[in-house]
Amino acid sequence: MENKENQALQNLSTTNSKMIQIIKPCDILKAKPMINSIKTNGVTYYEKIIMQALSKCLMSLGIVSSQEHIKGLTSDLIEVYKHDSVEDIVEALKAGRQGKYGKTYNKLNMIIIHEWMGYQLEAKAILREREHEKVKKDNKDLEQVIDYNKVKERIDNEREGKKDLTDKERDYRNIKFNYQVKNKDGFVHESNPKLKK
Repeated sequence: MENKENQALQNLSTTNSKMIQIIKPCDILKAKPMINSIKTNGVTYYEKIIMQALSKCLMSLGIVSSQEHIKGLTSDLIEVYKHDSVEDIVEALKAGRQGKYGKTYNKLNMIIIHEWMGYQLEAKAILREREHEKVKKDNKDLEQVIDYNKVKERIDNEREGKKDLTDKERDYRNIKFNYQVKNKDGFVHESNPKLKK
């Protein structure tokens, strides 16, 4: 009986080995929730991926389990974590079997997986915060390069007419105004008699 179960688990893990690839932290942050694409990919797509990850986890921990147990865990994971990505589930199972969350157990059930998912989602939140801080820092550096006070002062001066325009600036503004005065058909508006052909 145990041989048949182990053989079934081994067959499952070898047939779907190409479905799960190495997951990088940037991929985890870009991963979409399963619920967004269940209609497109179907539930069986996610079932195969999660069943493969569960099989690898069970085999590496030396736990013998039936196909029904794996299917039950798979459907529970999809139901409970449908608003998270399948990559989160796979990564949690991978890190759990590697002992990254502390003690490994001689059994695997939803309580243990739920604990591992908590660690995984917390790690994802930390990665997201780091990315957000990086973006904020980059934007702050940009603000230091651009002196917004000088930009505002220049715009205010132009609006108030305090700045004397050079001949080139005046010509440019006239050309720009003349271009804007034309309507979409290319005809000159009657409001500006200087522009008549």
